[in-house]
Amino acid sequence: MNQEIKKRVILCVDDNPTNLRILDETLRSEYKIHTAPSGEWAMAFLQKKVPDLILLDVRMEGMTGHDFIKQVKNTPILEDIPIIFLTASEGMEDEVMAFQAGAVDYIRKPIVPTLVLARVMIHLELAVYRKSLEELVVERTKKLEKAQDSILSLLANVSSYRDEETGAHIRRTTEYAAVLVRALRSANKQGYLLSETYGEDIIKSAKLHDIGKVAVPDAILLKPGKLTEEEFETMKLHTVYGASMIDDAIQDLQDASFLSVAHEIIIGHHEKWNGRGYPNGLAG
Repeated sequence: MNQEIKKRVILCVDDNPTNLRILDETLRSEYKIHTAPSGEWAMAFLQKKVPDLILLDVRMEGMTGHDFIKQVKNTPILEDIPIIFLTASEGMEDEVMAFQAGAVDYIRKPIVPTLVLARVMIHLELAVYRKSLEELVVERTKKLEKAQDSILSLLANVSSYRDEETGAHIRRTTEYAAVLVRALRSANKQGYLLSETYGEDIIKSAKLHDIGKVAVPDAILLKPGKLTEEEFETMKLHTVYGASMIDDAIQDLQDASFLSVAHEIIIGHHEKWNGRGYPNGLAG
């Protein structure tokens, strides 16, 4: 037996002492067994310890198996525990209700030890595999987020290499964005609700706001004096150039919400409340 599964904790819930004894004798050599003669006892147990699997009688006095599983599935810390129903019913009603309530399997009574052992092992193995998969997904997600951060930094550095002042400006703007996002999240005002993920996307993407300047001629970008009206019109286009670059990346990646946020920032970071900004003259 898989050593990860051996000695897992199983809670057996049944108001028939004979059934509890059979389950205990069947499983105790491989698992840590706890028994409860009623749903109420079982709920009290769950307040102290979370088992790896529950074997649950359907028809009990007081709290029935259906009542019990409903409470378990409505409790966040317990909702993922695999529950196998024990039923003496010959019809399909209990089985259908069991699966609808969230049970992973059912075993018919009278209890057959070899069948119980096999079903328990299967579902404990599935639980282990699911946990491993969830951990793998978390790990891959962290790696993906790190890769996204690296991509954003790389893109931002493209524009900063052309102009030392631009690089310092990018760093300052990123810090300002972080301060504003965190202040808005802390204030929690209606109309300014930001999810944690969206807020982090804003902070990460802020560094890209001037990426379009890579398409602005050096004679204009690096000019020490005031720009002419014609030169300024060309400079304004850095918002459009940058948004276009990001649009191409979004099309290639299909699902890139963080780049969608970057697009909003790049195209709109020179818009003004009074409508005198650019490139679209947005107001309000």
